[in-house]
Order: sequence, then structure tokens, then C-alpha cells
Amino acid sequence: MESPRLWSFENRLKLLGIVLLVYAFLLYLLEDVYKELVEALLRFKCHRTGKRCREALVPLYRLRWALSRLWDDTHPVLGSYLPPDLETLQILAPFRW
Repeated sequence: MESPRLWSFENRLKLLGIVLLVYAFLLYLLEDVYKELVEALLRFKCHRTGKRCREALVPLYRLRWALSRLWDDTHPVLGSYLPPDLETLQILAPFRW
């Protein structure tokens, strides 16, 4: 977060809450239970070949970058999760069955 350009204190708190949630999720993924998943994700989307990178602990920026690249490649279809918008409802309203 370099320059969020939020002027009200409430909006800054909301943004900080979102960032805190994402940071907590990344830290949660670094637990031993998800070690194989994180290693596979890093191999798949943030591959590094150097010996130092293979032996180092996983930095959060690499995990965040790998998740971001995975999200960019495979967007979920939100139409199946979100309700239709207002225009769609207005068009379908006359066709009650």
C-alpha cells in the first residue's frame, strides 16, 4: 500500500482491515499443514531455480505473487455465486412462470 488516497478515517480503517485479513491468510498458509500446497504453488506460479531460493524460508511476497498469478489465470465464474443485477431482474419480471 503506497498511496491509498483515502481521506476519511473509516475508509482507511476498512482498507487496513482488508489488508490485515489478507496478511493473516498468507501467514495461515505458511503453517506446516499447508507446506506441500505452498511448495506446489510456488513451483507452479513463482518458480525460482537458485540454491538460495530453494533453501530459504518462503517470503510472503512470493506467496502473494503466486496466488495473484493463479487468480489471473483462472478467474472463477461469479455469475453462479452472485445474484443477477437489477437490469436482468427487470427484463425477467414480465415473464413470471
